Order: sequence, then structure tokens, then C-alpha cells
Amino acid sequence: MIEQKKTLYGAILILVVAVGLNIPFPHHEPLGETVAWILGVPVRTTNGFYVIGLFSLLLVIIGLYFLMMALKKYHVRMVVLTLVLVSIMPQSLADLYQKTFASDIYAIGYERESSHCVFDKVAATTLHGECFLSFENHSQEEVTFLLEFRDPYPSSVKMETLMNEHAPYEVSVKGNEQKNVRLETNLDVSELENVIENGTTNGVHIRIYSDQNRIREL
Repeated sequence: MIEQKKTLYGAILILVVAVGLNIPFPHHEPLGETVAWILGVPVRTTNGFYVIGLFSLLLVIIGLYFLMMALKKYHVRMVVLTLVLVSIMPQSLADLYQKTFASDIYAIGYERESSHCVFDKVAATTLHGECFLSFENHSQEEVTFLLEFRDPYPSSVKMETLMNEHAPYEVSVKGNEQKNVRLETNLDVSELENVIENGTTNGVHIRIYSDQNRIREL
């Protein structure tokens, strides 16, 4: 079945790198994006193309090409199987690590899609903010961390980050606990421009950190 072992090993290496670049850990964004940021490499081009995504796709194509060269038969089956594995492995590896080896805030899972904030103007210069965030602690030990909000779209009207007026917020999640956290506060918006009257934001972006100098952007 295997015709060229060295080519097969090369294909496996390339595909492993592609999977590694797309692991969504320790932040919500893929690991490749975090590495690119550390190295000072632009994550997106001026035309809006996602550099890491394009590079990962290129690696997958090259890896599949080498894989087909290395095999004598079953090319279609192996390509389909490889594509399935490459697509599910990044998230699966992140989940596996969190549920087995992770500790402190690395063991905290955050359900961004289930989290939201609601804002209502209760006075001329006062906005009432209320956020509902969903967490799960995959470790057996209680984890306490500090939380603040981050804005993925700095140029837009501020919503989530308004809650940072009283940040950081302390959150504790017991071992193996799923917890819905409710954060509520009144916000002074007298010095802000383009303040919303009311609104809801879904898929809340947050930053958590612990006293062990660990930071995660979720």
C-alpha cells in the first residue's frame, strides 16, 4: 500500500503542522494566530485575507498531495479520511488537554455562543449593564480568576467593554462545575460619545487571568 515512506512521513509532518496551527488554545483564536502575533507577523492582509487560514489550507493541500504520492492505492479513501481528521482534530485536541492535564485557568471552558450582555439606559448619563457568561471547570480543583471584557471591533460603538468600568470581576468555578455567571452594574457614560440607548450583544469576548500570570483571551 505504501510506495514511498519518506514522502508519507513528510505528508504526516505537514498535516500535523496544519492541525497544530488551528488548535483553539490557550485562546479562542487558533494557536497559529497567537504565534503570528508573538512573531510580529500580520494575521490579516490589507485586503482582509486571513493569513493563517490561507497558510493552513496550503499546508493541507501540499500534505494531501504528498500523501497520494506515497500510496499505491486507496487514494480517495485516505484523502477523505484525512480531511475529516484535519477538520475535527484541532478542537478535539484542545478538549482532550483541558479534560486531562490542564489546571488553573487552562482548565476553564467558556461557552461564548451561550453568553450575552444586555444594556439599558436608565438615566441621562447612566447605562445599566448585565452580562450572562457560561463557564465549565474541567479540573477537580476550584479555579478562581479575574475577568474583563475585550472588544474585537475597536472601531465600532463600545458595548461589551463598557463593563470594564468596574473590572476586573472575580469569578470562582468549583471543580467539575458548569456555572452561569451574572455580572450586573451601572455605568457612568457622561464622558463618552456615541453611547447606545439600549442593546444586546451576543458571543461576548472576554479576557481571564490568574495570580499565576496566566492570561487567556476567550
